[in-house]
Amino acid sequence: MAMLWAVTTLLGNNPLSRPARAQAPAWSQQQEEQPGPYFALVIGIDEYPKLNKQSQLKTAVKDAEEIARILREDYEFEVVLLRNREANRDGIMSALNSVNRKLSKDGNLLIYYAGHGKYDSQGRKAYWLAYDADEPDDNTHWISADEITAFFWRMSARHILIVSDSCYSGGLSMREAHPGFTESDWDKYVQKMIQGSSRTLMSSGGLEPVEDDHGGDHSVFANALIRGLAQMTPDTFPARNLFNDFIQVRVGGSSEQMPQYDFIRNSAQEYGGGDFVFLRKKQAAATGDAERQRQQCDRQIISACLNLSSLYRNGTGVDKNEERAGELQEKALTLQRRACDAGSGQQCLNLGYEHEFGRLGAPVDTDLAGEFCKRARELFRRDCEQGHAEGCQGLGTIYESGNGLPKNEKLAGESYKKACDLLDLPSCRRLSFLQKPAGDSQAHNFGKAKNDASREKDDGSANPSPERKKGKSNDESSSAK
Repeated sequence: MAMLWAVTTLLGNNPLSRPARAQAPAWSQQQEEQPGPYFALVIGIDEYPKLNKQSQLKTAVKDAEEIARILREDYEFEVVLLRNREANRDGIMSALNSVNRKLSKDGNLLIYYAGHGKYDSQGRKAYWLAYDADEPDDNTHWISADEITAFFWRMSARHILIVSDSCYSGGLSMREAHPGFTESDWDKYVQKMIQGSSRTLMSSGGLEPVEDDHGGDHSVFANALIRGLAQMTPDTFPARNLFNDFIQVRVGGSSEQMPQYDFIRNSAQEYGGGDFVFLRKKQAAATGDAERQRQQCDRQIISACLNLSSLYRNGTGVDKNEERAGELQEKALTLQRRACDAGSGQQCLNLGYEHEFGRLGAPVDTDLAGEFCKRARELFRRDCEQGHAEGCQGLGTIYESGNGLPKNEKLAGESYKKACDLLDLPSCRRLSFLQKPAGDSQAHNFGKAKNDASREKDDGSANPSPERKKGKSNDESSSAK
């Protein structure tokens, strides 16, 4: 089996080379910034005419072609692709110079290399082997790590990322993938990565040999990278998160190699507080969202089925299909009935709305709507008495709106008060609204809402519903089985 060699040379072991656990950073009042233009130089070499038969590779060109396609079609990259003969030493150096002339100070450059690498242990230098590379003792047509890093000193791009399925890697301290950020925290984190500068490397391994042929069309590293670029969420994300979420464990766990991600030593801006940020095209993002909603709908998540129905009705990310949209609405309605029968007050209340207004294809039936709302009230009351904030909030909603029973602001306020005391933020807000004369109690409830917001950020939902305590959301019909 042909092997690609991954070597350690460019990356230092200073404290900056040990990334801290990702977290929402402190945020200054800087204006939100969009990434600059994206360029990619993608290199794939299977054929080495001056090397022996055993040195020929199988998947490097296919890997490069697929990576180039994804970057061009799904992301915002202008791509230069070099394959086999095109990737001789002169061709690679010429392409680097050509790309450099296009780069602006806010630009982004990704260099992907799949091919042979060589490490000179005596000289402690690493090399890429171009298409015209000679036998082991002749480095005339090799490209050294020093030459690549020298280019970085001349390049004005804000972010440069080398993705190497061959060489350049370094010591990487293991760390956890990013925790569950709020949408606001994630946006701020990405903004900080965009505004800083970076010179980083993602490689397929350290000093060990890495596999070219893993029993498929792509190397194990390229396969993980391709999957990550297709499935990574959200649609704007730093390269380090791509590495943590899709590459590190998948590659390290399924092969003898351990992929690396770190700053490139002696590269002018090896650490400027930022990271390379991928930006998915809008249409590709819509297609990716449709696939995510489809997967969640297959897991019986009601909201995902409704979202997917809307995508089919509007033709967003999928071909417009009214019939399929209707089928998904019908599925969502069926899942709501199952969840209601299993004790979900929220889904019973939703069914009341569907039959009151004829939504999701449900027949308009005010009597049936009233029955579902009464059932929801009893389920909410049960949950509230058991100390679950969502039950108290739902009960307050029914009393305030008068669904299935006369409106009663007093009982609505009492229910919201119980939920607010259980640190439910929406209930605190509704209670403040119902207490029309502003006073100490209103200020008190706004204070509790503020405390609740802080607590939710620190440790998640403070009072899970009965369904959530079981590990299920009441949006899932599986919780109703």
